[in-house]
Amino acid sequence: MKIKSVLIFPAILGLSFTVMQSAYAVHCGDGILDIPGGEQCDDGNTVDGDGCSANCTIEPMCGDGIVNNGEACDDGNNMNGDGCSANCTIEAYCGDGILNDGEQCDDGNNVDFDGCSSNCTIEPYCGDGTLDPGEQCDDGNAVGGDGCSAMCETEKEGDEGCTPGYWKQPHHADSWSAPYTPDTLFSAVFEDAFPGMTLLEVLRRGGGGLNALGRHTVAALLNAASDVNYGQTTADVIAAFNAAYPGTKNAYNQVKDGFEDDNERGCPLN
Repeated sequence: MKIKSVLIFPAILGLSFTVMQSAYAVHCGDGILDIPGGEQCDDGNTVDGDGCSANCTIEPMCGDGIVNNGEACDDGNNMNGDGCSANCTIEAYCGDGILNDGEQCDDGNNVDFDGCSSNCTIEPYCGDGTLDPGEQCDDGNAVGGDGCSAMCETEKEGDEGCTPGYWKQPHHADSWSAPYTPDTLFSAVFEDAFPGMTLLEVLRRGGGGLNALGRHTVAALLNAASDVNYGQTTADVIAAFNAAYPGTKNAYNQVKDGFEDDNERGCPLN
């Protein structure tokens, strides 16, 4: 019995070793990443051109975010319509500054309310020479003092206006008309462009862009609410600001310029 056991045991060991070797053998294309065996990738096949080669090495491909030889672009995806096509060639798109087929305009951005919309169609704007809804006039420019203001509102002879500098002075607080006071929150009247700030605080802000628009908007509101022959109502002023905000710097400047023209026509108040 002992002799038989000795003869059979090696055979059993050999069989076990062969089975274990077979169970743990790793081959390129089996979908198992064998780094010790020299594989950089294993996508379950032995096909080239899919990012992992037939010998399980990483290969460059369109969509990997790297501009490889033969590619004009690579934005990390395989989608069309985003400026770089699914085969990594540059494609025309709205906002590239080039007037392509199907576009009415292309001003190099995807911003609305600047004359060319975010989908590259021409949009009406104050100063285009066409009387659009919401405009009282449109003389083809954005200049005030010529009968049609920079905001496309009809200008009246004898219009008056007091500047932000006038309205922010403490000794002129008695010129403020109800319901507005220096402590009225800006957000209680307009869109909340200046969180937590009062009308007086916005009047005192320096700088250009939105700050400049805020100063002249408050001055315009107070002019319209007072005995000043301003030519606009408080509703006009509120609507003009809320239409521009939030928006672009160009939109802010356009509304600000219109208010500024009106606010500097001469103040009749003491």
